[in-house]
Amino acid sequence: MGITVGTVSKWETGSCVPDVSLMMELAEFFETSVDVLLGYEQQSMALEDRLERLKNLRMSKHYDEAFREGEQALQKYPNSFRVVYECAQLYQVAGIELGDGQMLQRCRALFRRSLGLLDQNRDPEIGEISIRNDIAAAYLSQGEREKGIALLKENNTAGINNVAIGNELAMDEATSEEALTYLSKALLDAGSQLVRFAIGYTNACLRLGRAGDALAFTQLLLQFQEGLKKPGKTSYLDKVSVMLLTLCAFSSMDMGDAAQAEEYLKQARDQAARFDAAPNCTMEHLRFIIPSQNAAYDDFGATAADGIRRLLEENREEYPGLLEQWEKLCREGN
Repeated sequence: MGITVGTVSKWETGSCVPDVSLMMELAEFFETSVDVLLGYEQQSMALEDRLERLKNLRMSKHYDEAFREGEQALQKYPNSFRVVYECAQLYQVAGIELGDGQMLQRCRALFRRSLGLLDQNRDPEIGEISIRNDIAAAYLSQGEREKGIALLKENNTAGINNVAIGNELAMDEATSEEALTYLSKALLDAGSQLVRFAIGYTNACLRLGRAGDALAFTQLLLQFQEGLKKPGKTSYLDKVSVMLLTLCAFSSMDMGDAAQAEEYLKQARDQAARFDAAPNCTMEHLRFIIPSQNAAYDDFGATAADGIRRLLEENREEYPGLLEQWEKLCREGN
């Protein structure tokens, strides 16, 4: 464009800006708009209203009207991330529901276009990986499984696509063994998330006077974990169950049932003794899981019994009788 390095340097330091005619040339060269180059974001109510209408039309499945509205929005705001992304979602939902390959192609093109506008995004739940996974979903919906699976694998950060990859691989006998590897990882991740949920849910419910809800969920999770264990075998889930039983004791105390709280502590004591006698932090004794060499770890305590004591000590002010009850049960157990 006949511009010197010194001039570019002045642009970069902000001491001057390109003139209007050059700005338009730059916008054309970088295939974007002048407003994007200037860092301007459209905030008008007209855009907000249009986006809201688009979303409502998509959710109410008025697709024909939504397509007209969407294409008009794309013409008027071709470099707005929110418009491009919303239209991509529209074509994705409609394409999957109607089994329309052209709509799915359109959605992929719009999602790719949105990647170039991602610096405008302010939604923390949307990012490059989530958009690439949306593109993968469109490929899969259109029957292009190899491309979809490859894209899911490329963007499987922290195992977020393990279930999706496993489900797709399980559709072919040749890849079913590989599918079980991904699905096993997904099940372990789900179990870990459920335990974290139980801790957070119990803490929140106890502070809100909803101990019954906390107890009901923790009991449900204990049943689920029992179903994962191989009978007569020690596994890391035994240590996790000790923690969950202690949470049940807290909930019972909050409900005014000291006798039931003591019963949960007895179960926790017995389970902790069995685990600590032959600790096993691997996943080899779990059902539905392909064993791996990885061992689980936590900050509950060096032993299961230590973990119970630590949890009771941390909550001594709120549940003053439980620590003393625990020490009494330990003496009786010895």
